[in-house]
Amino acid sequence: MPYKDLEKQREKNCEYMQAWRTRNKEKLQSPEYREKAREANRRWADRNPNYHSEQGRRKLYGLEPEDVQEIKDSQNNQCAVCRIDLDSLPPRRACIDHCRESGKVRGMLCLSCNLRLGWLENNYDAIDMYLENYEITKTRS
Repeated sequence: MPYKDLEKQREKNCEYMQAWRTRNKEKLQSPEYREKAREANRRWADRNPNYHSEQGRRKLYGLEPEDVQEIKDSQNNQCAVCRIDLDSLPPRRACIDHCRESGKVRGMLCLSCNLRLGWLENNYDAIDMYLENYEITKTRS
């Protein structure tokens, strides 16, 4: 890496790209250039299918791909709730389960269980109140 300071490198890259875009406004607006850029982006995405999920996990939870694999192995490669095989899921359907307050990683879930657990955590008080009222109603019957 030419710069030891990552922030300094990012700053330099942003300055360079801004100057390049200013010099090449017409080129950027041409349909031919845009199509070539789209095609190049598609090829890059095909070569790097896990890039965004790995970057997100690294940024949000501080997890490297090896850490994610370690969590999967500790759960026998299954969702911690429904036990579905995590490798059988389509890309980006295996989720990192974490505590919203502390940020601590708890394990891995399939997308379906992750969404349901998130909904339950958001609506815990309302569900608790409903169940209390249900028990009162049930005892009166």
